Amino acid sequence: MTTPMTTINYSIRSSFQPLHTSDGRKAAQPSPNEVKFDQVVKALLEENHTHRDLKLRLHQIVVEEAQKLPPIKVVFGPDHGGFRFSKEFNAFLDSRSIRDYYSHRSDPALIQAISDFGRFICDKFPFILDEMRIVYRWKLDKLLAKIRKEFCRDVEEMEFNLDLVAEATSFIKQMCNTDGRWKKDCLGTFPNGERSIYDDEPEVSFMSFTEMHPDFWMAHYSVGPDESYRSQNITFKASFRFARVLLQGGEHARYRVASVGVQDAMIYERIGLFGATSSRLAIESIPALVDFSIDEYDGAESVNWR
Repeated sequence: MTTPMTTINYSIRSSFQPLHTSDGRKAAQPSPNEVKFDQVVKALLEENHTHRDLKLRLHQIVVEEAQKLPPIKVVFGPDHGGFRFSKEFNAFLDSRSIRDYYSHRSDPALIQAISDFGRFICDKFPFILDEMRIVYRWKLDKLLAKIRKEFCRDVEEMEFNLDLVAEATSFIKQMCNTDGRWKKDCLGTFPNGERSIYDDEPEVSFMSFTEMHPDFWMAHYSVGPDESYRSQNITFKASFRFARVLLQGGEHARYRVASVGVQDAMIYERIGLFGATSSRLAIESIPALVDFSIDEYDGAESVNWR
């Protein structure tokens, strides 16, 4: 049985005066610019331009104007686990009186709350921030993918520190089988050794999981790469294990990364996404002003604005 696709439409609140009220009466007097707009539309229709033509032309104008403005961010659930928040993040939203987030996926208050929640997590678990900084600064996930010859956009053109390449090669040899696949315990195992962590999709939240397994926080199901790199999921997770290796010992001091404003802001948002769900969340940037929809198929969402 085929699962139907559903679409949730999100529109910027219209400031246009309606032509008629819901009971059919003529509405209040439109603004002068609205009158001009109506006259131009009628003139174009008289020239045999279609509704489709008008929508396409208007879309082009809006997109061109949007390029002059900062993009907006939209939260969605790309995984089949669906769009849902963890109990900790729900409590965080309640403390800020943020409601109805399901219908306001681009609400700046929601986006800011995700980033602030990431900072809250980093304050509680500072080692996550240390390891994220190293991964971001040295692009460790891309480095591991390049050495392993995984398909990864733009990785082939990337240049890396030769000493770091040697360190990464040694790490991969330790963590991979002879067939090149990551070992079952490349991210660690539970204390009782019964099963590998990365095979587990814990129902517990990211914060609870990190409290139980601080050395292997990256194994939580919500931790994953950007959508375009989903095939490198384990490699992305392993890059944080590699970052921990680089944090150990004085010989690796040159790889440590201090606070960098812009980079830390990106990291807080990313960690906030990890902690905000027990499934997986993502943020997509789209042009300002445009309407967009969130399409859902079998629990997995995607953002559509074109």
